[in-house]
Amino acid sequence: MDNGIDLNFTDNSNYIGTPRTDTESTPACPLPAFEHQMQSNHVSRNISNNASDFVIDARRGGPEAEVLQLEAHDVPSIKEPGLPIEVHDAPPIKEPGLPIEAPFAAPLLPVAFWQDLFTLLLIGGALGAFGVGYIKTITDFPLLWTTTYGIDNFPEPKTLGFACGEPWWIGVGAACGLMVGLTKAALQLDEFPSFIEEVRSGHVEPLTSVKVTVCALLSLMGGASLGPEAGLGAFGGAVGQVVATRVRKNLPEVRRKLYVVASISGAFSAFLPSPFTSTLITTELGVPPHEWGISCLHMVTLYSVAATAGFLVYYAIQGYTYLNPQALYKSASSATLYNQNYVFIGVLFGFMGASLAVCFFLIGGIVKNVVSKIKAAVEARVGRWPRVVIIAILGGTFYGVFMYVFPLTIGDGSVQLSTVLSEPGAIGSSVLAASCFAKMLTYHVCNQTGFVGGIFFPCIIMGSMMGGVFQNITGVNPVVAVSCSFVCMCAAFIPMPFMLVILTTSSLMVGPQGFIPIFTTVITAYLFCIGVGVPQGMLALSAKKQQEQPELIQKPSSVDSPTPV
Repeated sequence: MDNGIDLNFTDNSNYIGTPRTDTESTPACPLPAFEHQMQSNHVSRNISNNASDFVIDARRGGPEAEVLQLEAHDVPSIKEPGLPIEVHDAPPIKEPGLPIEAPFAAPLLPVAFWQDLFTLLLIGGALGAFGVGYIKTITDFPLLWTTTYGIDNFPEPKTLGFACGEPWWIGVGAACGLMVGLTKAALQLDEFPSFIEEVRSGHVEPLTSVKVTVCALLSLMGGASLGPEAGLGAFGGAVGQVVATRVRKNLPEVRRKLYVVASISGAFSAFLPSPFTSTLITTELGVPPHEWGISCLHMVTLYSVAATAGFLVYYAIQGYTYLNPQALYKSASSATLYNQNYVFIGVLFGFMGASLAVCFFLIGGIVKNVVSKIKAAVEARVGRWPRVVIIAILGGTFYGVFMYVFPLTIGDGSVQLSTVLSEPGAIGSSVLAASCFAKMLTYHVCNQTGFVGGIFFPCIIMGSMMGGVFQNITGVNPVVAVSCSFVCMCAAFIPMPFMLVILTTSSLMVGPQGFIPIFTTVITAYLFCIGVGVPQGMLALSAKKQQEQPELIQKPSSVDSPTPV
């Protein structure tokens, strides 16, 4: 059905527009394939929750794990009977009778678009300032106990080998678990939506989001194997929601949603190398613009304004972003002659990323299954909130041991990343490979035992570690190896290919032709993981086994209850 719009400035919807019923058909967005992909993303969000041994559950820790909330008993392939989604053609967003889209920023009273633009400009700037304090805290505090009172010259290659950590780091993990557990119990925060859900819905609960930010801050200060984006995104969404509902009262629903998602984009500018990448995250992970009755460029413009404002303020204070291109991999900026074989090398890295993602899911399923049983047993004895504290302490002690044995697993990996990219030979292939799988394990343990954080940065260093192994064994061009491995694992299951390509090229400062193997890697990885249905097949097999053996299906417990016991 055609759901185009006629502009209507007489009602409260202002520039949002109202549905019309004509039969004209023009793409609403210059990237129609992207919009179809965004709709197909529902595959990873609408499959049910019976195969608990293969589900990455975002509500118990790192919320970005929700990006692949694949669950078992509804795992049919795209467009097969029983699929819980529909794929539609993008409806036109254009002026009736004209071959172009209707203006969304017309300077006519009440100039609603321009009100929103300037409001989001201020929100983005404020979030950039908040990002300075947030990033500085999660960076400086771990450095205090890893270097000042820990290991000199960390993270040089000689400090990243087996059992090169400090034994008392185990206590750091346990103490962090105690703090996170007590905080979550005091705030009554056990389960919460991922920022992926918030971007797609355009709605957050401000109080819950602030709680998530606090717990994420504590988790990252203690070296949990999680990323910084969860806390930043939660706080950004909370600010957007509050401004849209408490300051700019009586806004139409679509404008309120735009405030929330644009604010998340503004918050992300603190850790990404450019505002363009912040905009791409929210655009590619969010809903297609026609579902909100607006054009693609209308949506992108507001997201870009908030992201650019946040970047300008953050960069003006710090002089760099969290993912700092100038310090990350200096040799990548050197001139490298393009070779057609690099395309095929990109394909190989794509296969590697897909394989790593499958291992990531398997480890996640095992950890979830084990931790769920422990949670149920502990809660049956002591109750819900004491269980939250006890499980967090156990999880913190576990990853503390791994910080001592595998220093490459400390934190989100941003501190060690430059060394991994620049000196894989000095670290050694065995250390890199073992640390990669150890990182997968510690990520899922942190995620399932109550710590809060993101998935992107851990996946970047996991892929980079295996890229270092590939480079050490094959002697492939280091610039190609570094750039392709940088996002090979993320690309396998996170549906934002354009953002990942731009993130890599801007972070590592590779030239236009260096873009080519990276793009090949990103597409290949997603194609041979989610595209061919490898994890979906594993989930279907798990569901079948559970149906054949009903006693294996775990009964729901109060762990999944949103209300305090």
